[in-house]
Amino acid sequence: MGRALNRTLRAVHALLTSVTALLGLTTFAGTAGAAHPPAGQATRYTMTAFTNSSESNMYVYDSPDATGFTLRKDPAYTPPSGLIRDPSIFKHSDGLYYLTYTTNWTGNTIGFARSTHRVNWTLFLYNHTIPVSGLTRTWAPEWFIDTDGSVNIIVSLTSASTATHFTGYKITATNSALTAWSTPAQPAGIGPNYIDTFVVKVGSTYHAFTKNETTKYIEYATASSLTEPAVAPGLADANCYSFRDSAGRYLRHWDHRIRFDSSSGTAVFDKDATYCARPGATAGSVSLESYNYPGRYLRHYNYALRMDLYQNTDTFRADSSFTGVSPWA
Repeated sequence: MGRALNRTLRAVHALLTSVTALLGLTTFAGTAGAAHPPAGQATRYTMTAFTNSSESNMYVYDSPDATGFTLRKDPAYTPPSGLIRDPSIFKHSDGLYYLTYTTNWTGNTIGFARSTHRVNWTLFLYNHTIPVSGLTRTWAPEWFIDTDGSVNIIVSLTSASTATHFTGYKITATNSALTAWSTPAQPAGIGPNYIDTFVVKVGSTYHAFTKNETTKYIEYATASSLTEPAVAPGLADANCYSFRDSAGRYLRHWDHRIRFDSSSGTAVFDKDATYCARPGATAGSVSLESYNYPGRYLRHYNYALRMDLYQNTDTFRADSSFTGVSPWA
C-alpha cells in the first residue's frame, strides 16, 4: 500500500491509543472498539489514499467497521496534472461526492474534483489558489461540515523556505457549487507547528485532532468557537499569554511598537508575541510585561499601543493596566 498509506494507518492507531491534549497534556491509553452500524443499517467507512510510488493516483478503500479495509479502485482518480496527495472526500447536499487534495509539494493551490459515486472519479473541477501572501506549501486539505450546514476546509499552510512550521487555516465555501471561498482564518487555540488538522463538531463543541510537527504526537483540543479571536498560552512560554485575531495573526512588538503579524514560526517571533501577566493598578486589572524585554510593558500612548519601560507614575500605571470585558458583537 506504500509508506503514505501506512503512515495514515499508524496515525489513526496513535489517535485511538494515545491522544495528547493541547491543554493539560492528557493522554488516553487503550484500544478503541470498532464502530459497528446499528442493526439493519449498512455503513461503509471510506478511506482515500496515495502511495509514495504513485503520488498522482488516488486509491479508494472501504470497510464495514473501520478495522479492516478493502481496496475498491486502483487507481480511482488521476488529476490532469500535478499530484493528488492527502485526498479528502465528502458527500454534499446535492447528492454528489467532492474531493479536495494537495496539488504539489510546493505552491499555493489545492485541487477539486467531483463524482456521482465515491469510488469512480472522472470530473476534475479546478485548482483553487489560497490568497495568503508568500505561501511556499499548501498541504493536507480536510473537509469539515459545520452544524449550520456550511462547507469548510481546514488546510495546512506555511511560508517557510522548508517544509516546517505549518499552521492550520479554515476556508468556507461562499456558494453551494463550492467554486468560491472565504479569506483563510486560523482556528482558535492552535498555533504554528501543527499540520494535518482534522475537525469534528459534537453538540456545541468543536474537536480538533492535529499533529505536532516537533513531537510527532497527534494532539487533541476543544473550543466553543472555531475561529474567534483567542487568548492562548504564550508561544514562547505557556505560563504567559499570546493574543490572536480572527485572521490568525498574533499581537507582537516590533521596534517597541505593537502590531498584528502572521507567525514566522521562529523563536524570535514567539518571544515578541508573548506577554506575561502582572497585577494591574486597580483590582481585577492586569499589566502585560514583555517576555523577551523584561521591564517593558504593553501600554497605550497617543492612541497607539507600544512597549515602554516601566515608569513609577500614576499615568503609566493607568496606561498599562487592562481589564477583560465581553467582546463586541
